[in-house]
Parts: sequence; C-alpha cells; structure tokens
Amino acid sequence: MKFKRLSLFFIASISLATGSYAQSLRQQVLRPDENFVPLVAQVKFDNIKGSAFFGEDWSMGNVELGDKKVYTNVSLRYDQVRDIVYIKQGAQVLEVKGVRSFMVNDGKSKRYFQNGELALGDRMAPGFYETLLTKGEMKLVKRTVKREITTAGYNALLEKRFDTEVAYTLVDGGKRFSFKANERSLLKAVKKQGLKLASNLDKEEIKEEADLIRILNAS
Repeated sequence: MKFKRLSLFFIASISLATGSYAQSLRQQVLRPDENFVPLVAQVKFDNIKGSAFFGEDWSMGNVELGDKKVYTNVSLRYDQVRDIVYIKQGAQVLEVKGVRSFMVNDGKSKRYFQNGELALGDRMAPGFYETLLTKGEMKLVKRTVKREITTAGYNALLEKRFDTEVAYTLVDGGKRFSFKANERSLLKAVKKQGLKLASNLDKEEIKEEADLIRILNAS
C-alpha cells in the first residue's frame, strides 16, 4: 500500500509538471536562450535628462537575426547607448543577440536599421545604422551613438543625462564618405570626392535632416 501511494504521488507530480510546462510553451513564444537574454534590473536615478532609446516608447516591428530567422510584429526598443535591441513579451523584456537588421513602426512611419560598420567622426563605429534614403546607386544612412553621463548632484542626488553624436554616410556611384548634417560639411565632401550630386548644391541650406533628404532626393 505504501508503494502504491508513492507511485500515485510520483505520477501526479509528473502530470502537474508536464501540464505547467505545456502551458508555459503556449504562453511564451520567445524563451530565454543564446539569442534572447532576460534584462537585468537597472540602477534607479533621481533625475534623468533624455533617453537611451530610439523613440519614446515600445513600438511594433520586425527583427532579423544573423541566421536569417525573422520575428515579425514584436514589441521592441533600440538602446542607442548600448547598441542593443530589446523585445518585450508581456512583462518579460529580453535582449536580442545576433541581430542582423530590424524595423520599427511607430504608427507614423517605418524606420529601417542594419548592423554594420560606418565612420563616426574620425573613427569607425560598428553597430546599427538607419537607412534614410535609397535612390539608384545613392544611399544615405545615419549612425547615432548616445553616451550615458552619470553625476552626483545637489544633496547627493544621482543624476543621468545622455549626449548624442550623429554622423551621416553617403554612398554614391561606389564612393562613400561621412559628413555632418549641414551644407558646408556636405559640400566640402562632395567636391573632395567628386560625387554625382546637383550642381547647385552650394545654393542650398541645410538646417535639419529633412532638408538633407530633400536635397539628395532631388539630385
């Protein structure tokens, strides 16, 4: 009788564990593994200026991994300080490893990012860059890097702010160069590289990114 009770208890335990595991598989599509790593709790700050992320909130989008596996219609955010893509599923946040490219849809527009290596100032900066314009052989991409600055403020309050560095890279007819979003920087690079852009570029005024895209799109 004692052996029978133990057997029944063992069978019931296995059934309960199996049922819980099956339910977990149904509820959790993305499980932590070599590609999806749970987010570690972050230090809390008293005052924060700016954000480490691209966009103000989580957005729907697609993620393609290095093995060409694609996850569509997932809630994601891009950390521009750590150059990391996160996916949220319910209350669980996972860091995605080995991302080849991703798309973010904020409801107004779709933004496309690829993993690569581009010039940022006087150095090469591997990471994600955003494709702003593709027109024939010409392609304009943008690399944004944010830096986290932490300070102990008045009354020992812990404060954090984010500094941003942006560089644009233009590929035109097989040639490539980087510049800042102003007409002087672009014109200097165009003349130096002999790129196929509009001859009246020196008459244009670039005050913001939209002006840059408009000028290049009209060339």
